[in-house]
Parts: sequence; structure tokens; C-alpha cells
Amino acid sequence: MAQLVSDVTNSPLGLRLDKVRLREHNRRWSLIYALTASEIVALTDVGVDRIEHVGSTSVPGLTAVPILDIVIGLHGHELVDDIAAQLVEVGYVDLGDEGGDLGRLLARESSPAVRTIHVFIVGYGTEAWHEFRTFRDGLRNDALVRAQYSDVKRALARRFSGDRESYRAGKNAFVRKTLDVLSNGRAGSDSA
Repeated sequence: MAQLVSDVTNSPLGLRLDKVRLREHNRRWSLIYALTASEIVALTDVGVDRIEHVGSTSVPGLTAVPILDIVIGLHGHELVDDIAAQLVEVGYVDLGDEGGDLGRLLARESSPAVRTIHVFIVGYGTEAWHEFRTFRDGLRNDALVRAQYSDVKRALARRFSGDRESYRAGKNAFVRKTLDVLSNGRAGSDSA
């Protein structure tokens, strides 16, 4: 299974650590997510209901950095090391604690310094778990927010094409503002 996931992910995904490049949404990203989630379930026994495709690659119609973002929600911090070790055994790189509620970050690379998948391990039901899902769902359900986010990402990618940290910081400002709006119930919806 690991080789199949690796073969499938290498084509439409991948970005060097020192680059920022956006791609139009690719419908294969959802297939890659499904294969990757199946692999994670088989390796770790984490239930499929605790694994979510998040980030821009999970939102049809949204431009994205071609790196799949997955969040795993666990009960109990003691499981994190075990799950991380199991993923490392099949080729993920353990990038350690992201600080705050973001939890542990692992990455799959197609070659050194070319990321294809990020896996965040967080507490199930925590604020981080809910924020990943709320932001994704807000983008999926609100065409205006999706268009605004796409515009912000394009402008940041032009400005910071070789500086991923600054690109991420600029994006995070939009994400925080949008989460505030979504949590107050003021966002619109595509389904009127």
C-alpha cells in the first residue's frame, strides 16, 4: 500500500521547501487523500472518522500549494509517539511538535526537501481539530470566502515565491480572521 500511495502522490503533488507555487485544484487530490487515509488506518488502527482531509487541496475550486494536508485526531497524548513511529516506518519524516494546539507534524517527501503530504496529529475534539475542519468547511460552503482566500494566496505567492514562512504567516492572518467570522456565524453559504 505504501508504494501505491507514494506512486500516486508523486505526480500531482510536491513542492520544494524553499518555494511557493500554487496550482489549480486537481480532482486527483481527493483520491490521493482516500488512499493515504486507508494506509494510515491500516498502519495505525486509527479510525477513519478520526482522519480528515483539510487545507486547500481539500476544497474544490481553490488554488493550492500542491501538498496534501491531513489531520488525525487522537484521544490521549500518549498515542502520538506510537502513531508517529508507525508513520515514520513507512517513510514519513517526523518534524516534531508544532507548538500550541497544532500538535505533531509529519511529512511525506517524494525526494529530500520536496514535500507531498503533511500529517498533523492533534487531540480529537480540541480547538485545533475543530479549526482545521471549520476553516475547510467554510471554504467549501462559501464561494466569496473561497475567492477571497484564493486572491490572498495568489498575492502572497507572487510576493513570497521563495519564502514559505512569510507566505504562511500572511495566510494565517486571513485564516484567523475567517475563523473568527465563521465562529460568530456571519459567513455566507453557497446553498441559499
